[in-house]
Amino acid sequence: MKALLMIGGVIIFCALFSCAYNSATYDSDTPQGSINLKYNVQQRVDNNLLLEVIDLYDNRCPIGSVCSNGGTVDVSFKIFVNNKIETKMISFSDFPNLAQPYDTISGYRIELVKVLPLPYAGNPVEKLSNYTVCVLVSKF
Repeated sequence: MKALLMIGGVIIFCALFSCAYNSATYDSDTPQGSINLKYNVQQRVDNNLLLEVIDLYDNRCPIGSVCSNGGTVDVSFKIFVNNKIETKMISFSDFPNLAQPYDTISGYRIELVKVLPLPYAGNPVEKLSNYTVCVLVSKF
């Protein structure tokens, strides 16, 4: 009986440790040249381009839950480009082919790379200002 409890404890410990490791890895993986944006804060990308996150809807499956699909995060941007103001919504998912995480505008390609924090079951993100949206912007 004690051996069974010991084995169960080791399995639970390993499961918890592996989840923490994967979460930490996710937090640190950002491509070189990426830009971190916060809600309602304008960020200059170059002389002709400013980005601002104006809304965010997180519909991802929370960690610790069982869902039928991974869900997406819909991020709305206000884009100031070449003396024009436009809005775009780009969807992001941690799972490939669930959403197209990029769009183009006036010669720029804006790609969502990551949206943090990840949602956890029973601990929703309270405010939009707690999110960080990581984007890659390239000019073509």
